[in-house]
Amino acid sequence: MTYILLQKGTLYIVVLIDVYTRKIVGWAMSPRMKDQLIIDAFLQACEKEQPQAELIVHMDQGSQHRNTSFQSELRKKLSLV
Repeated sequence: MTYILLQKGTLYIVVLIDVYTRKIVGWAMSPRMKDQLIIDAFLQACEKEQPQAELIVHMDQGSQHRNTSFQSELRKKLSLV
């Protein structure tokens, strides 16, 4: 997650990259740094790429990545529930 300072506030951006192909597979933007931002980017990536259960997900150690909502979505999408 990163941010861009604008004249009228801050824009937070999450970008998910396939490390092997270096392709952007998902992204999301919001004027607020909220947990849903990382979930939206992840769901967009899953919809576009249709990952297999063997997918390895590496995220930063920020609180947005550790929250239970994101962890729950990650397990559900990768059939780890």
